[in-house]
Amino acid sequence: MRRRLLLIRGGAMSKFSGLGKAFHDLKQVLQNDEVDGWTYAGTLEYESTSKMTAFQRLRKRWTIHPKTVKNSLKNSNDVDAALITDQEQAHLVPKQSSIPVGVYVHDFFHLFPTQENFPEGEVNIGQAKPGFVRKRDISKLKKGLERADFILCNTEYTRQLCSLYLPKKPLHVIAYHLNSKEYEFSETANEYPKEFDATKCNLLVVGSHEPRKRLSFIVDVMKELDDHVKQDILVHHVGSNYCHERNHTIDHYASQAGVVWKHYGQGVDDAQLNRMRWNAERLLFPSAAEGFGYPPLEACLSGLPVLCSDQPAHNEFIPNEMCIDARDSSLWKEQITQIHWVWKQRNGPRQPFDFEAGTFQKFNKSHYCNTFSKVLNSVFEN
Repeated sequence: MRRRLLLIRGGAMSKFSGLGKAFHDLKQVLQNDEVDGWTYAGTLEYESTSKMTAFQRLRKRWTIHPKTVKNSLKNSNDVDAALITDQEQAHLVPKQSSIPVGVYVHDFFHLFPTQENFPEGEVNIGQAKPGFVRKRDISKLKKGLERADFILCNTEYTRQLCSLYLPKKPLHVIAYHLNSKEYEFSETANEYPKEFDATKCNLLVVGSHEPRKRLSFIVDVMKELDDHVKQDILVHHVGSNYCHERNHTIDHYASQAGVVWKHYGQGVDDAQLNRMRWNAERLLFPSAAEGFGYPPLEACLSGLPVLCSDQPAHNEFIPNEMCIDARDSSLWKEQITQIHWVWKQRNGPRQPFDFEAGTFQKFNKSHYCNTFSKVLNSVFEN
């Protein structure tokens, strides 16, 4: 007899976002009965539309949806446990529940923001000065985490942060799972990206232009490259372009620095992004902090080498030789120059990078499902 797990989140999200993908993958393995001893009991969520006013969104988030969750869990006969699928919905943990309720924490720096110094200045890891509404929201989230029966963490780094602020809570690490076959190079699917220039050293950047992602740092580094190197480089950026804190778009900032930068927004589908991975020279990922960091791992699985900052949590699973000091701009310049040199010397297409099979084992579906089963079972054993 399988136990039944209810998934709870706020507004429905696209599976192409980080949190949306993590939710989609979990829901799918539960629906397919791939988590031993457990099955899918449904999802409590709501549709969030652009027609909703800010007040309507807040009322839905703070009042209507929490009441729905509370009533569903008060006398639940059809569900054995519930999981709130990200920490931004932790306020949904009810004060009383007839079943265990856990929260899957994907990152903690938005709830407990910090600031770090980098060459481009002080970088906010999370929102340093949230407004009144967000402050109240964060307070609700923290109280919800305190009420949770158990906490799941997506990385060891996240677990360490959780242990500082929730020292008495049962904490379990369950990394996301990825299907390596979705990223494998395919001759038939590998149509050379029309956006690429075969006469250029094409580099890929994936991520938004919020300060934590440090795209401005990449531009500042490239600005200092020798002219013969810089003129050969073409950067392709997939992700949000505008930074509210700095009040500029990254492509405009790059243009001012003499760096050729093409922006694609967030609407790039999986097939197109794979073709970009298969044909780029390197993924650049200078992020100051990630709860997990899908882009560098997905790049490695596609055979695209990575140049990323040696920062958590992406440095937990990216090969050491691809992680470099986030603050050493001269080293980044040296590495990008070397990437250009290899591209210039090579005759023919780049050979795929071979990501160690052993490294990937903790991200495969089998490991993910087994870990989930053990953790959920432990909730009833303790």
